[in-house]
Amino acid sequence: MGVGQRSIVQSPASRFVPILLANLLPVVGIVWFDWHASEVVVIYWLEVIVMLLVYGVAALFARQRIILEHRRLFLPGVSEETELCESK
Repeated sequence: MGVGQRSIVQSPASRFVPILLANLLPVVGIVWFDWHASEVVVIYWLEVIVMLLVYGVAALFARQRIILEHRRLFLPGVSEETELCESK
């Protein structure tokens, strides 16, 4: 590691808690704040449609090869063992 870099080690529980809280938010809204379940479902579908459009447009311009050297964050389905390109 270089100067000023630190290793961040996360336990599986610390990665799970934010996901759990994000998924409990609509349930809490429905139970305590009288949200309508249909409205929550429509918001989820709008999010899915927007993300499909955004990633679809991004994919149209994705022409560069993926360099995996010195990376700590990987796209879904990509890991350090993935052979996508040759190192320069």
